[in-house]
Amino acid sequence: MTIKARWAELLIKGGAEERGISLLKESARSGDSHAALALLDLVQEDDKQEDIVQLLRECAQKGGTGVFLELADLLSESPGSAGEAEEWYKEALKINLPGTLNNYGCFLLDQERTEEAEKMLRAAAEEGDALALGNLGKHYFDLDNYTDALTYLTKASENGNSRATAYLARTHMELGNQAEADRWVTISLAQDHAGAHLAHALFLSRFPDQVEHKKESIEGEFKAAVEESPEAHFYYANWLNSMGRKLDAVTEYQKSIAAGEENAYLNIAITLDDLGSKEEAEHYLRKGVESGDPTSAASLARFLADEDRLDEVPAVIREADRLGCPAVEVAELWIMHQNMIDEDDDEEID
Repeated sequence: MTIKARWAELLIKGGAEERGISLLKESARSGDSHAALALLDLVQEDDKQEDIVQLLRECAQKGGTGVFLELADLLSESPGSAGEAEEWYKEALKINLPGTLNNYGCFLLDQERTEEAEKMLRAAAEEGDALALGNLGKHYFDLDNYTDALTYLTKASENGNSRATAYLARTHMELGNQAEADRWVTISLAQDHAGAHLAHALFLSRFPDQVEHKKESIEGEFKAAVEESPEAHFYYANWLNSMGRKLDAVTEYQKSIAAGEENAYLNIAITLDDLGSKEEAEHYLRKGVESGDPTSAASLARFLADEDRLDEVPAVIREADRLGCPAVEVAELWIMHQNMIDEDDDEEID
């Protein structure tokens, strides 16, 4: 840290914050990484993200190597900046900045470059990075690969990653290990770990006949979970649906969609269809297709066929194929479509 930056920090501690911040900015723009990082700690919510990014960019370009990773992380969250973000991740990787393998791996996951992401996260995990172990475990959990998820989440917890605990409990649930799931839920709740209430709610709903809790307790945990994380709205909606409370489920699915859960489009469409709201059901199926969900596309094709709108079906089947719908299912959709056309032709002949 330069003398100017040290003086700036003293000014801030002494109450002359405006002058101190001005000096820190000068130092940061001249390539002082410590000054730039000190500024990040002083960033306010109303500060403009683009101004912060530009300051870090200037620092990095002047040789401030210590900001490479922070700059990459900020750019990764800015629309249209993925390319530049990756350039700075690679620069951070060249000088082995701590945390780069994990953060770059998470960036690659967001870019759906799974093979590269796994390589980065495994490399970080091999170095004992608890965050990478947890992220790798969650990645495998999301892929329904519960065996590998269990391996990495267990190691993450052993290395002090408290965020892995709730997912460890959920992984044991998926593997049918009730006793271990119960144990990790209890630990997660006792230590107030992130995701603990959702894990508890899912545990209670998964084993309703084997725990001494009523449905009200399950709902209470789901309500606590949605306060903790928007992710929980989707699971709460699924539970409400299973209880036959479809209108309440629709409300929660809508909140889930607002939180960015793409799987909710299909679920809300099915629920609305059950309620007889055909127009709304179609609306959400199309939204699911727009989000890139092949299952929504396949469901929309069947929906249109059921509504006898056969002329619209082929385009939707082709879209389902483009989005990655399994070839077997695409073939079944074409057979369905042809069979319905043949049926219509037979009726006209009769």
